[in-house]
Amino acid sequence: MSSVVSVRIYLVRSIPRTGPINWSFRLLVLELI
Repeated sequence: MSSVVSVRIYLVRSIPRTGPINWSFRLLVLELI
C-alpha cells in the first residue's frame, strides 16, 4: 500500500515535467496495479 502511495506522489510531482498525456497514461497504469 505504501509503495502505491509513494508512486502516486512521484507522479504528482512529475506532472509539470511529463505533460498531461503521459500523466493520464500513468493514471491508467495505476489502475492496472
